[in-house]
Amino acid sequence: MLIKKLRNYLEPLLILTLSILIFSTIYNIYLLQGTARVVNYTGLVRGATQRVVKLEIVGSPNDRLIENLDDILAGLQNGGGKYELVQLDDVKYRNDLTELANYWQELKQEIAKSREGHYTNTKLLPISENYFILADQVVSDAEVYSQKIADRLQLLELCMIVNVVILLIILAIYHLQSRRMQSKYKKLSATAYVDVQTGLANKSSCEKKLQDQQWLDKHVGFLMFDMNNLKQVNDSLGHAAGDSMISNFARMLRLSVPDNQFIGRFGGDEFIVILSDSEVSDMNKIIATLNENIRAFNQGSNSIQISYAVGKAHTSCYVGNVTMKVLFERADYDMYQNKLAVKNRGRR
Repeated sequence: MLIKKLRNYLEPLLILTLSILIFSTIYNIYLLQGTARVVNYTGLVRGATQRVVKLEIVGSPNDRLIENLDDILAGLQNGGGKYELVQLDDVKYRNDLTELANYWQELKQEIAKSREGHYTNTKLLPISENYFILADQVVSDAEVYSQKIADRLQLLELCMIVNVVILLIILAIYHLQSRRMQSKYKKLSATAYVDVQTGLANKSSCEKKLQDQQWLDKHVGFLMFDMNNLKQVNDSLGHAAGDSMISNFARMLRLSVPDNQFIGRFGGDEFIVILSDSEVSDMNKIIATLNENIRAFNQGSNSIQISYAVGKAHTSCYVGNVTMKVLFERADYDMYQNKLAVKNRGRR
């Protein structure tokens, strides 16, 4: 009961948690991809600026490269732009990036001055050196931020693994409980159709067979048995002796009938045997074997003597279609006729 309650509360919580972890992982992967582009472009800003300065010094200015750097820095600061960059949510990175952008404006002013005169008359080189150091710091900031996201992804991955393992454990426990419940159900179902005293099919199982409305083939036999003198044994020797008589008859019936055939206790001292894929000769053979077993039992018993009346019916004896109910009614009638004949012989 405790496991069931725990599962009812824990399983939905774990599924919800797993869903959140999955969406968080997807979002952080998106951030990591964007951050990787930022790292690449901050590195590009660092290297390309040095190239711009070198070109200015040798007298080969490249305005196209300067425009590209303007676009990259604007994208790094504001997000989007020509290069579809993302803004990193990191205070140190953004502060250093703002300072770098300011240095870039100063550097462009010195580039303009160097074009009017000579670069040695400007602050182009010292500003470019400071710019390079700061650009290197911005790259480092972006890499640190990227590593934080990577670490967060690893943590999310670990949490998902733990979550899934717990879910699998719960499902395994549920599966084992389900298997146990199925096993118990099968046992209970089997018990519901077994006669406790004899171990044979009980009355419910017999009636289930008799309620089958399907037409039978021409090779089905039906035997109906009724034990003699059970009431007298109960009255004279007690119900324990009567129960023993019933159990012994059931045991000998089981020994006389092939294992693949149906044997049931129809109620009280009445038993039925249903023989599939059989002939009339098979029924006679079973009765002969039963008589031998009973004879051997009676010879070894000083108090209880077992006898019975039997009725037979077989589908081959009918012209038209036959159901199990028809065979039962015929065997039941035949059994009572046999019982009546035995009583009449006893009176003579």
